[in-house]
Formats: sequence, structure tokens, C-alpha cells
Amino acid sequence: MLFRSRPPISLSPPAQEGGLIRFRVTGTPGVPVVIHASTDLLQWIPVVTNTPAGADGGFDFLTPLDVAPGLHGYRGTSLPPP
Repeated sequence: MLFRSRPPISLSPPAQEGGLIRFRVTGTPGVPVVIHASTDLLQWIPVVTNTPAGADGGFDFLTPLDVAPGLHGYRGTSLPPP
């Protein structure tokens, strides 16, 4: 049986800028990444899917602080390679 692994991704530490939460997502160029958010780290909701491009395979994720006040966790998962 052959299993295909998903490419690794990383999220930079979040920063607050002008009412926004911002962090850098780095993955494999051309492989879609789904960012999930959670308020309890048990239930995760997908909030955006983006495909990294360019040599660094990265993109910036930004979300307003006032959309859902309180503590949030974020994680990223890559979609299976084609």
C-alpha cells in the first residue's frame, strides 16, 4: 500500500497590526493550504484556502480582530498532492 504524505507548512507567530491579526503561512508552491480557526482548540472551522506561489511558497493571512473577539487558535493543513 502506498501512502502519499502531505507537504509541511508553517505559520509565523501572529502579530496585531491596526485592528488585524497577521501571520505568514509558508508551504510548498502550488500545493493548496487551508487555514482553520478555533476558539476552543477542539472544533476547527476552515476560514480560507490559498495556494502559495513564488520561490518562498508563502502568503500573508490577515483577519480583523473585531470579527470574533476573544482568543483564537489557528492552524494550517495542506491539501493532498494531486
